[in-house]
Amino acid sequence: MESRKKRWLIPVLLACIFGLLTGGAYTYWAGTVSDPAASTDSETVVIGQGQNVTTELDVSKALASQGKKLVPAGKTGVSIGGTSENVESFDVTYTVKWQESGSADVIDASDNVTGTLAVTETHQIEGVTGHDDLVGVEVTPANTQIKADGESVTVTVKVTLKEPATKAAYDAIVGQNIKVNLTFAVTQP
Repeated sequence: MESRKKRWLIPVLLACIFGLLTGGAYTYWAGTVSDPAASTDSETVVIGQGQNVTTELDVSKALASQGKKLVPAGKTGVSIGGTSENVESFDVTYTVKWQESGSADVIDASDNVTGTLAVTETHQIEGVTGHDDLVGVEVTPANTQIKADGESVTVTVKVTLKEPATKAAYDAIVGQNIKVNLTFAVTQP
């Protein structure tokens, strides 16, 4: 009787160990690492006299118009739609110019009026609380010199998505909109 129990117990234990080993290595975007896929867009921002410019970047909507979805790094090929429908980052280039608004023409580029352009961001996954940390937003440069009525400054915003650590986090964010609010401000010393 006891040898029967042992014969039955050994395959069950082996199956449990195998399940733990493979289940522990499972990720919600499981697969191999592939070359990064990115999508880009460009916008123009004009900052007027003493005004901040705030804009909202709807990452999900912008990507959907291109037939794409944002997925964590290395997961484009293993996500539904494969590499043709998934990207690892969404890059937007903003051309920023500091100039007088309306018909005012008080300052010329030759006046050498300079300020500091600061770009700040806040982001969210719509309809979800507690998972905004899965979205990465990199603004380059976040602070730089800008000249009134001078050359424009190029600012890039790169949006990425981290892989959720749990199935519950994955289920909470999958299919939700990612929005990034950007504020462009110029200050003078």
